[in-house]
Amino acid sequence: MRAGAYLLPRDDLERAIALARRADEAGYESLWVTHGLGRDAFLVLAAYAQATRRTGLGTGVVPIYPRHPVAMAQEAATLAEISGGRFRLGIGVSHRPSMAEALGLDMGQPLDVMREYVAVVRAALGGRARFEGRYYRVAWDAAFRPPSPPPPLYLAGLSVPMLELAGELADGVVLWLCAPAYVRDVAGPALARGAQPQALAPASGDHRRGGRLHHRHRGDDRADHGADFPDVWPGEGRIPGDRGGRLARDLCRKGARLPRFRRHAG
Repeated sequence: MRAGAYLLPRDDLERAIALARRADEAGYESLWVTHGLGRDAFLVLAAYAQATRRTGLGTGVVPIYPRHPVAMAQEAATLAEISGGRFRLGIGVSHRPSMAEALGLDMGQPLDVMREYVAVVRAALGGRARFEGRYYRVAWDAAFRPPSPPPPLYLAGLSVPMLELAGELADGVVLWLCAPAYVRDVAGPALARGAQPQALAPASGDHRRGGRLHHRHRGDDRADHGADFPDVWPGEGRIPGDRGGRLARDLCRKGARLPRFRRHAG
């Protein structure tokens, strides 16, 4: 079993960096940060990258609307290099209170925006983006050598359509406050449908990827539980004790009943 943690700095970045170092020494598979109301996720992970050697680093997640997809790809490529290939890019549409009401941003049709956004990000991570869509028109070439392979791309998802889109386009999905039954009965099957070329009608130029599923579940530690299947990541902001270990083992047994996904070539 692999374990990871959400490690949010809040008011004490120095202490969070020290905890990241301890987590790396303890053998944690990955460390994750959110972005919305806190510090800049990419800068925090850059600091964690300097304090760690083996642990994977991920955004879970960064909202797409405040950042152009090319800018997102530039930051992801840079962090992938800084971390020695350990970075995973998690992105999401967030929600209207945070984007439309707090920042005054037009969210359009979130599913359509996300589909275009992923296409541009993937192209930019390859060094050259040419895209004409409803929301984005891009003609961009990198002046540096992008990372190869590019960092894995995960989408935030709760609704069935977004989960299916994650299965279709992304390398995985990040859930939020989901009961194990929802993961088993709703999220898992939706992700599997999206990952099957015959299940959904593809748009021209889509990238199809099978999915890893990463699940943040409301528990004692506001834990993150992932399944590949299954991976379990307990804890947020501290290294969990035996209680987190018991929670991880229990969820791992439940996760073992979830389906497995295979990657499909784009």
